[in-house]
Amino acid sequence: MKALLIAIGNPLRGDDAVAQATIELIPASPGLETFSVMQLTPELSAQIATYDLVVFLDADLLAQEVSLGPVEPPPLTPGFTHVSTPEEILALARSLYSFAGRGLTCRLPITSLAPGEPLSSRARHSAAQAARLLSQTLA
Repeated sequence: MKALLIAIGNPLRGDDAVAQATIELIPASPGLETFSVMQLTPELSAQIATYDLVVFLDADLLAQEVSLGPVEPPPLTPGFTHVSTPEEILALARSLYSFAGRGLTCRLPITSLAPGEPLSSRARHSAAQAARLLSQTLA
C-alpha cells in the first residue's frame, strides 16, 4: 500500500505543530511518505492522486481525544478559494486525477495556538497517541 501522511499546521503557533510532531514519531516504512503544509490548497489534489491512502493530520482545539475517521468528499462545487478542506482536496483529486484511494482525517487535541510557544503536554500526548494509532493503521 502506498500511503501519504499530510501534517497540517504552522510550526510557529504552539500546538499547531502537533501534526508535524506526530509524523516525526512514525517509523519510516516502504510505501509511506510524509510532508507538512501550513494549509491545504487545491494544488495538493494532484500530489495525492497516486496514493492508496491519504491521511490529513490536524490540530483541533475542540477535540477531546485523538480520532481517525474517513474523509467523505462532497460533490464538487464551484467557488474554491486558496484554502481547502480535506473533503475538497479529495473531491478534486477524484474528479481531476482519478484518485481511487481512501482518505482519513486524524484530529489531534491541543491546548493553545499561541505564537512562539512550545508544544503543550496535551499536544505531546496527542502526538504520541496518534503515532501509535497511525502505525497500527498503516501496518
